[in-house]
Amino acid sequence: NYDIVFDNIIIEVNGDYFHANPEIYVEGSKVNGVTADRIWEKDRRKKDIAVSNGYGYIVIWENLIRSLDKCELREYVIKKLRKVNYEI
Repeated sequence: NYDIVFDNIIIEVNGDYFHANPEIYVEGSKVNGVTADRIWEKDRRKKDIAVSNGYGYIVIWENLIRSLDKCELREYVIKKLRKVNYEI
């Protein structure tokens, strides 16, 4: 399952812990008993399936959401949506 799907765009909101944010975790780190590498591979496969089926794909990390105010976050998402729309 994907977090948000509309038209031809998917937005995933990834929690830093459960998706082993690469800005925080390194290869081999264990998260909930699973290595970060396995988590990243699973997320990569999920993205590859979406993209191969014609979807644009955006990931927004928890730490980014926490660091931006609502206006900044809205502008970030709009910018990403515009970019992914041009790439589709």
